[in-house]
Order: sequence, then C-alpha cells, then structure tokens
Amino acid sequence: MGTIRRQSIQATMVMAVGVLLGFVLKLFVFTAYLSTEQIGLLTTLLDAANFFAAFIPLGSQAIFVKYLPFFRTKKNGDPKGLLSIGFILSTVGFSIFLLLFLFFKESIIAFYQNQAPLFSKYIYLLIPLVAFRVLFTVGQAYGWALKKNIFPLIVKDILVRVLTGIIVITFAAHWFSLDGLVIWFVMVYFISGAVMTYYLFRGGFLDLSKPGKKLRQGKGKEILYFGFFAIMTSAGDIIIRNVDSLMITSMVSLEATGIYTIAFFIGQIIELPRRAVGQITAPFVAEASAKNDKTQIATLFHKTAINQFLIGSILLICVWTNIDSLFELIPNGNEYRSGKFVVLIIGLGKLFDMSMGINSNIIQHSEYYRFNFYTMSLMGIIGIATNIILIPVLGITGAAIASLITIALANIIKGIFLSYRFHLQPFNLNFMKAIIISLLSSGLAYALPTLPFPLLDIVYRSIIVIVAFGTVVFLTNVSKDSSQLIQLMLKKLKIYRK
Repeated sequence: MGTIRRQSIQATMVMAVGVLLGFVLKLFVFTAYLSTEQIGLLTTLLDAANFFAAFIPLGSQAIFVKYLPFFRTKKNGDPKGLLSIGFILSTVGFSIFLLLFLFFKESIIAFYQNQAPLFSKYIYLLIPLVAFRVLFTVGQAYGWALKKNIFPLIVKDILVRVLTGIIVITFAAHWFSLDGLVIWFVMVYFISGAVMTYYLFRGGFLDLSKPGKKLRQGKGKEILYFGFFAIMTSAGDIIIRNVDSLMITSMVSLEATGIYTIAFFIGQIIELPRRAVGQITAPFVAEASAKNDKTQIATLFHKTAINQFLIGSILLICVWTNIDSLFELIPNGNEYRSGKFVVLIIGLGKLFDMSMGINSNIIQHSEYYRFNFYTMSLMGIIGIATNIILIPVLGITGAAIASLITIALANIIKGIFLSYRFHLQPFNLNFMKAIIISLLSSGLAYALPTLPFPLLDIVYRSIIVIVAFGTVVFLTNVSKDSSQLIQLMLKKLKIYRK
C-alpha cells in the first residue's frame, strides 16, 4: 500500500492545484468574462466530444490496464505491441465516428437548432475536438497502465485549465471574436494530446511494434471480446456523466447549461480523492486479480472506501455550509444562485459513489467483468429516462436528481454483486463511526456564527471544521491511513513528536 499511498498523495496534491485553478477559472474567470450562453456552449462542445471519445478507442483504455502484464517482455519488462492495438482500434473507431457524424450531421443540427442555435453553428468543430480528446485519452490510459499517473494529471488538471484561462481572458480583452474563442478552445485540447504523446515518446513508452506474436498466442479474440464489453461499460458511464448537460442544452437552453455547469463543478469537487485513488489503484487491482490475490483486493477495497468517504464528507461539508457565501463571491453570483441545490444533490451522489470504494475496478478486472456492462447499460437507460422525466418539471435541479438516482442505483447494484460474489462490503464499525463524525462536523459548521464578509466566513468556518474533523478522526483511528497522514502532517509542523 506504500506505493499507492504515495502516488495517491501526489495525485491528490496535483488535483488540489487543479481544483484551485478550476475554482478560479470557472467561478471567477468564466462567470466574469463569459455569458451563461457562452459557458454553456463550451461545456456542451466538450461534453459531446468526451461522449464520442469514450467510444472511439473501442475499449483500448481498459485493454491497456488488464493485458499489460501479458504483453510485458522478459528482457526489460516493457510491454511490446500493446499500444499498437490501441492505435489500430482508435483509428477504426474514429473512422466509424466520422462516417456516422457526416451522415447524421443535419439531424444533429436540427435537434439543437431551436434551443441551442449557437451550438449548431459550431458543431463541425466537434470533429477535431473529438480527435484531440481521443489522442489524449488513449495516451493517458496507457500512462495509467504503466503506473505513470502524475504527468497525465498535470496535463489534464493544470495545463488545460491554465491555457483555457488565458484564452478566455484574451477573449475578454477583445483580442478575437467568439469564433476565435471556440477555435482556441479546441486547440487547447490539441496541445494536451500532443504533450501527452511527447511524454510517452521521451520516456521510451511510445512503442508501436507489431502485436502479431502475442495475438497468435490465443489472446486476440479474448482481447477484442473484453474490449467490446469495455466499450459498452464506458457507454453507460459516459451517459451518466455527460447526458445531463447535453439534454439540458437540447430541452432548455445553453444559458441553463451554463448555470448547471458552474453548480455541477462546485458539487463534484468532493470527487477529487476518488479520481486520484481510482486511477492509481486500477493497475494494482489488475495485478492482484491476475494473481488471484483475494486478500490484496479486499485490502484495497476496504481502505479506499473509508478513506474516500472521510475526505469526501469533509469536502462536502465545507462546500455546502459555505455555499451562500461562495455565491456572494462569484462575479454575477445571483445569476448562478438558481443552481444552489444542484450543488448539494451532485455532492451527495459523488459522496455515495466514493463510499463504495473501487467496486467498478474490482469487477472490471475479474472474470465477471461483463456485469459492469449490464449494470452501466441499464443505468445509461435510466439516466436518459430520468432526465427526460425530470428536466421538463424541475429544470436543472431535475437533471441533478437524475444523476443522483443513476449513481446511487449503479453503486447499490454493484455493492450487492460484490457482497454476493466476493463477500466484500465497505461498511463496518469504523465506517459507522466515520458517518457519525461527519454528521457532528456538519452540525458544528452550521452552529458557527456567520461573519459579514463572505471570504472571511468561508475561511474561518472551513478551518475550524477541518481541524475538528481531523482531530476526531485521528483520536478515534477510524482509518489507519488517514491517521498516519495526519500524524505525518503534524510532525512536519512540529506539533506531534511521538
């Protein structure tokens, strides 16, 4: 667990910087210099590109992680031929996307024309944006498989946000028109894909040798079969994560999508540790599954579940109890205040997801990986159905409730399956203690008096609640990893010398 803990801390630090940049970018730069319609336009373009980019690699991302041990050479341990499979599959996938896009382009334009004519105007830019997202996504997945987790996060969470901030500010300074803003926005993702490719090249990982010998050893059909189910699993996941904004755009307006985007971003901040831990542990779960090391899998599952819940709950407490002060700080904050309960609903959904640990990874790298496909396919259908029902009635709040329903159902179903097949479930006495600590900390946050200055109110309330929360977690030792991390921090500050 030492490697996982170290990389998790490093990844969380990178993501923390990324979240800080994201805060500044979306809550201050976007809201100050872009209209809600323009924010909705950029969000819809990116969400649509991410939607297609999830399918195009034809399961390469999951194939890299699962089959990297098989493709390692005895000489130096580097994989040979695995990246070529990803390249071939992605090329085929992009060709299929391009043909379908050109064939259905008029229907897509007509679908968005009434509620989001601005999106229809720029829809052709989806072609290069999708290509650039695929380039980065495949490179990132290959880096994760190699346990090179930090650099892809730096590119994704820091470089992209810095460059996006620069183009928005220069747009606000009238250096170029809206056309220029959208084109440069697309170019930011070209840069991210190019940088990721160069990183793999410089590290000697950009190996495109033929995979023929490995495939002739009987793995070819198995890999394609696994890849097919990985695509379908990704389809359900991407629908759950992206369908809400796309449907708000088509059913309401780009302005509503812009408001939802800001609120959703605030609510998903608590997902920071889950993203870091999930990406880092995936290769370790794959290795443990290949060795049938059930003890290691159980250890990873229990530790990630409680640690993710602890940090997720304190983040949600700080976000929600400071939400009114935060809207006062945001430029044009009253325009976005209608998304207040979106923040809470999305936050609760993400917290529940985190409390279930790495359930998807465990299933994905087991012989029951098809179960993820069935579950996520069902959730994709439920996600679309609940959005269709709730958005016309409740608007953006309805979209958030639809996301909460699909996230909760997906995790409940996976939790039942893990309990039945693997005899794993995350809840124990320490987890119950963690829930009580979170509830008490939330009560403390609400009991504190409100200061007249929003920034000062946020800072003082968050510091008091975090210190109280951390102290109780440390004294009760509900999580050994969390206690060790707190102890390490106290030693650095020369407060704790034991």
